[in-house]
Amino acid sequence: MSEFEDELSDTVPMPRQQQDGDRARPAVAVDFAGLTHVGRFRQRNEDAWGAFPELGMFAVADGLGGHPAGNVASRVVVEALPEVLEPRLREVSDLHSPTAVEGIISGLAQLSADISQESRRHPSLAGMGTTLAVVVLRSPAALVAHIGDSRAYRLRRGHLERLTRDHSVIQYLLDTGAIAPEQVEGHPARAQITRYMGMPGEVAADVRLLDLEPGDRLLLCTDGLTGMVETEDIGEMLGAHAKPVEACRTLVDAALEGGGLDNVTVLVLHCRACQAGAAAG
Repeated sequence: MSEFEDELSDTVPMPRQQQDGDRARPAVAVDFAGLTHVGRFRQRNEDAWGAFPELGMFAVADGLGGHPAGNVASRVVVEALPEVLEPRLREVSDLHSPTAVEGIISGLAQLSADISQESRRHPSLAGMGTTLAVVVLRSPAALVAHIGDSRAYRLRRGHLERLTRDHSVIQYLLDTGAIAPEQVEGHPARAQITRYMGMPGEVAADVRLLDLEPGDRLLLCTDGLTGMVETEDIGEMLGAHAKPVEACRTLVDAALEGGGLDNVTVLVLHCRACQAGAAAG
């Protein structure tokens, strides 16, 4: 079983965006930590996470289990995000602009197409793919994008809000009323996703705009957490710790104690008010 892999930053001021008077909010900085674990039964960790605080960019990815090179796909996607997204967002001064959303959607679509092309070109990589959840911060706003069933949550004043909707067969069955929530556990389609990075054809990310406040806590995670830990418990653990790395360890420990059937990865961000000097720029 592999060791934990984690990293904790100091408080990092986020890139600022221009604000209209009616949208002016306090600037925020973030503390962050990420943690991944192979789980109790898997031989290989196909999850990956990345933090690029100078760009205000954070992500988790989950390589498709049972597919060739799932660990390659998740790592490649996370590591490529700055190169893919930064040029498309470089001239964007406000994440509320449709240009920002279009830049993220087009960038992720291109990255997915590149992975699909590589998998066709190299037989050893055939069929590789990965989920993705990414947040781009431009204080005091954020864009959350996802493909697949890796998730994003926000904890604000004790209330945990799920920010993403799974691209999965189970989510479709729930949405159409074909199954009830209590039928999800043990359902044969539970692991089947309907969108992923590297899939044939064009993939479209769902993107959501957030306005952030000091005190907000963001969580990006793979299904190794959400499949093992109840949502209510996730919210309590996320709010119980002053330091993101402590929240990460508690969440991963809970997933392992809940069964640890899959790789588990979490990335936690604590938003705090920028000091006056740090907010400039």
